[in-house]
Amino acid sequence: MVKTGISQLKQMLVEENLQLVHSACEGTASELVRKFRGNTGPSRIALPLNETDLNKKLEVELDLMLSEYSQINGPFSSTDEYKDVIKTLKSRLLLVCEERHKDNVEAYTKEVRVPLETARKIILLSADRYDTAFSVRQYV
Repeated sequence: MVKTGISQLKQMLVEENLQLVHSACEGTASELVRKFRGNTGPSRIALPLNETDLNKKLEVELDLMLSEYSQINGPFSSTDEYKDVIKTLKSRLLLVCEERHKDNVEAYTKEVRVPLETARKIILLSADRYDTAFSVRQYV
């Protein structure tokens, strides 16, 4: 009976410890996602940026966040909670990367919209003077 009580207490303590590990890892992951957003935000990375350069900067920051997570939560690396949270952290960081790519496309769109609209208007206005076998209206 004493062995049963001790084993139940041990199991309860193990479960409580795993919950604490999970909450500590989640807290670290949330902080790192917040830090990643700040490090890759408009105040740090001026957009629009070449896609290759943007990918390099995002990869560097992503690697920094993952290594920081491993460094902070290293003692728990053998637990399933650690592994689950690092998978979640990677997916959350990749979502932020997708947001940054969308922001980059929007920034390019803002930069190029006015010249493209102007060129389009010029082409449409001068289409009657330069009529060819292919209609300008097909391409515009």
